[in-house]
Amino acid sequence: EGPGATKNARNARKLVGCRLASIEGIDSVPVGARLAEVLCLGKEVWLIFASEAAAATGDDSDDVVDLCGGSDDDSVIDLCGSDDAPTPPPKQEHAVRVHFGMSGSLKVDAK
Repeated sequence: EGPGATKNARNARKLVGCRLASIEGIDSVPVGARLAEVLCLGKEVWLIFASEAAAATGDDSDDVVDLCGGSDDDSVIDLCGSDDAPTPPPKQEHAVRVHFGMSGSLKVDAK
């Protein structure tokens, strides 16, 4: 049970960094998402996928602070460096819980 899930998580960790080619029965993880982390808790293994967040909705929020904006105020510190550096797209994480019952196993094919 617990040791089996630990072994399954260890096998799944070999795939961290790989992209998801296809998935059946789960609509919340987009194809192409990258496996970012594998967590093991009891008989469960959590697969954490990261993908680029959806395009901005255009909804302005007061909670967002522009740290890269140009300002003539000397008290503003530019934390982003050069204005030429592209801003990486935000990441969105997706978690998939895999429950292993009695003698459950995970086969890993790292093609």
